[in-house]
Amino acid sequence: PQAIIEGVLAALGHKGDKSVDRALRHIWDHLAGDNFKFVYRDSDVEEFIADARTTAEEFSTSFYGNAINGKRWQIIRDFQTTGADGWIGTAVVETISSDDRLRRWIWELRKHKRPPKMGSWFIENIGSSDADGTFDSD
Repeated sequence: PQAIIEGVLAALGHKGDKSVDRALRHIWDHLAGDNFKFVYRDSDVEEFIADARTTAEEFSTSFYGNAINGKRWQIIRDFQTTGADGWIGTAVVETISSDDRLRRWIWELRKHKRPPKMGSWFIENIGSSDADGTFDSD
């Protein structure tokens, strides 16, 4: 599952428009879970791609801003599963935005529990840290 995170970030980091669009399309078609797609429930992949690109250009510390235009990323806590059958797991990724601001991201991946994708991993959520890189709840 950690390879999914690394692959997504590497693919989004390619600066060519077609490479980024291919990566976003792959996320939508193969890796995005229902929670991830909920915001786009009345939309399609083209709107998702346009929104991700707009967000990346307008907000350097957004996930897409960091993934597409950021200076670097690294996994700072390897993927770990929880539960008896290991169907859910998280990893923490640290990014430096194009304007040198730090963000950390908690990636939550889950395994599909029903056919046709039973056993394959998908992205349930990517949660952002505060500006100081912490995950405070207040």
